[in-house]
Amino acid sequence: RLVGGGACPCCGTMQSYVCPACGGVVSSSRREAHESAWCPARVGQDEDDEEEVKPSSKAGLGGPRALFSSLCEAEVVATFGSLRCLRFSMVQQDMFGAADTGGALWYADRVMAEYLAGGGLDAATSSGVLAEVPGARPDELDRDDAAGGCTAEQGRRTRGLALALGCGGVPLSGFVAAALGWKVVLTDLGIVLDQTRQNVRRNLDAVRSARAALGIDSDEVEDDIEVRELPFGDERALDAALSRWHAPSEEAGPLVLLCSDCIWKPELHTILVKTFVSALQRGASGGGGGFTGACALVSFQKRSPTNEALFMKCLKEAEVLRFERVDIAEVLQLVQWPSQVGADTLRGCDLVNEFQLFRLTLAPAGAPAPVGAAAGAVAH
Repeated sequence: RLVGGGACPCCGTMQSYVCPACGGVVSSSRREAHESAWCPARVGQDEDDEEEVKPSSKAGLGGPRALFSSLCEAEVVATFGSLRCLRFSMVQQDMFGAADTGGALWYADRVMAEYLAGGGLDAATSSGVLAEVPGARPDELDRDDAAGGCTAEQGRRTRGLALALGCGGVPLSGFVAAALGWKVVLTDLGIVLDQTRQNVRRNLDAVRSARAALGIDSDEVEDDIEVRELPFGDERALDAALSRWHAPSEEAGPLVLLCSDCIWKPELHTILVKTFVSALQRGASGGGGGFTGACALVSFQKRSPTNEALFMKCLKEAEVLRFERVDIAEVLQLVQWPSQVGADTLRGCDLVNEFQLFRLTLAPAGAPAPVGAAAGAVAH
C-alpha cells in the first residue's frame, strides 16, 4: 500500500509503502532491501523456519534496532537516581504503528520523571522561586538504604492531582507522580490509550511497592490512576478529566499539568497552549474547583530551533501565562539513561541545552508580560 514518502523514479513524487509483515512505512526505493534483509518481522527467520514470529517483532520492535535505540525495545525499564526504590517496566509500540510516536518512551519524559522523583512536584507547587526539596545528590548514590533510597521523610511531600497531557502509551512521569501519592489522570488520543491502560495494569504493583517504601497509603492505587481521552483544545474532555477529582466543597490540593515532548507538531501549539490556560484557570486557588493552586511542567528535547521558537512565541502570546525555565543541571546528572546511551555519548552532549523544562503558571492580574526567566533548580 503506497503512502507519502520515497521518490518515484518516473515523476519525482515521494512514495513509500506499508510493509504487510511489520507495519513499517518504508521508502519504495528500499522495498526489496527491506523485505529481504531489514524487515524486523523476518529477522532470524528463513523459509524453512516455522517458528512463530513474536508479537514484538511483528510490531517492528526488538532485534538489531533495539541495540541502537531504547525506543525500539519491546519492553523498557526505567529506574531513578533520586529514588532508587522506583522501578517501572513498560511495553512499547513501534513508531510506525497505529500509536505513532505515542507508543515509545521519549527521553524528555525520562528527564521529567527524574525531576518529579527528586521533589519536583513540591518545587513546582511552591510559591515564588522554586523551593529546595530533599532528594538524592549524585554523590550520595552509593548509599545502601534498606528502602532502596526511599524514606518516609521523602514520602511526606505535597500531594494533589497530576494531569498528564499527551502522556502516550508509556506514561513514565505519571507513574512517578502516582508512586509519590498523587492522584493521576493520564490523557492522550484514544488510539494510544489501550497501551496506556496495559502499562498501568503492568505497574500497579510497582506503584504500591514505592508507596509502601515511602510510607504512603497504597490501598487505593487503582482508584488513584485514571486513563481518559483528551484531545488538546477539547474543553468538554478537559472538564470530564477533572470532574471526578475536584469539588467546590473539598480541598483537592494543587493541580499540576505534566506534558513531555508534545511540541513537535507546530500546528498543535495553539490548542496545546489553550489547554494549558484552561486547565490552569480551573485549578487556580479560588477558581471554584477546590484546588489550592495550579501550574504546568512542560519538557521537551531540542530538535528544531524553528519549531521550538514557534512554541515559545505561542507561550509569549498567551498574556495570561507566566513561564520560567527550570534549571535541571543536577537532575540530568541523576537520570538513569538506557544502556544504548553510552558514557561517550553523554560526555559529548550538552544535556543542559539539549533538554528544556518550563514551569507555567497564570500571571497575576495586571502583571507584565512573561519574560521566561530561569528559575532555581531542585536541590538534590
